[in-house]
Amino acid sequence: MTKHPKRAWLPLALVLLILAGVVTCMWTLNQNLVPGSSKNSSGTGIHLGASTLSSENYRTIPMDQDDIHQGLLILVNNDHAYSFPQESNLVSVYQNKNKSYQVSTTGLLLQKDFLTQFNAMMKDFSSAQGIKDIIVVSGYRSKEDQQSIVDQKIQQLGKEEAMRWATVPGYSEHHTGLAADIGIYTSDGKSPSYQGQGKYAWINEHCAQYGFILRYQDDKKDITKIADEPWHYRYVGTPHASIMQQENLCLEEYTDYLKRYPFDGKHLTASDESGKQYEIYYVGAKGKTVDVPVPNDKEYWISGNNVDGFVVTVQL
Repeated sequence: MTKHPKRAWLPLALVLLILAGVVTCMWTLNQNLVPGSSKNSSGTGIHLGASTLSSENYRTIPMDQDDIHQGLLILVNNDHAYSFPQESNLVSVYQNKNKSYQVSTTGLLLQKDFLTQFNAMMKDFSSAQGIKDIIVVSGYRSKEDQQSIVDQKIQQLGKEEAMRWATVPGYSEHHTGLAADIGIYTSDGKSPSYQGQGKYAWINEHCAQYGFILRYQDDKKDITKIADEPWHYRYVGTPHASIMQQENLCLEEYTDYLKRYPFDGKHLTASDESGKQYEIYYVGAKGKTVDVPVPNDKEYWISGNNVDGFVVTVQL
């Protein structure tokens, strides 16, 4: 019988072929993942990826150029003024709060979306830590309110130092009603400085799950132009807060980050510990009217970024 020595190489060739396939799959998966997408010590449990989806299941809805100034993800800072709407969803904190925290004045207002989630977070915080001494000391501010604060800061600290702690009227996040300052007011009338430490560290560890971010942090002050404020929380909604926390992005950075995911390119995908899945993409705003693609058969919400476009968040 004639021997065929070449057949001895067949098992080795088969092994090499299998290895090549595994390497290719791993490379493809890596291409679709966002750096830092694995769960980290922040405890957010958000998992990120990217996908290219068919546009067949989308329709477009017209949005006015002015609409980029409204929504949960608007960036308001020293470079981007807030556009006050004719109508708002501001509600009384005093009249709508639960019993798990306090409020400094009966006239304090916040956006309804903020307050709904803040109530939920404070209820869980109080249950977990056994205390109810958080107090909301500042929420929505008019231009006049902000001017009074700036004047007071200048008188106390001088203009240069005051501008590290307060923004000029029209450029404050407090105008949005989506930001609040909190403090501590104990049952015996003491008001220690709120630093988010000790039992209060629970809030920082869990706030993203409720849609909140710690807006002004020391390691981001060169970007935000605001000094460290451990008491200032901003509502951006889910899953955005968890993504920002995990990727260590302030709102300025996140606004640019989302532009990497235009509608006609790869979309950002996110899934959280509860099993909810999201798709996120950016639509630039050019012209007086913008046709924003939205899914035909899924829940979605649109937010302007107050800079140059819209962010569409889809729950899958």
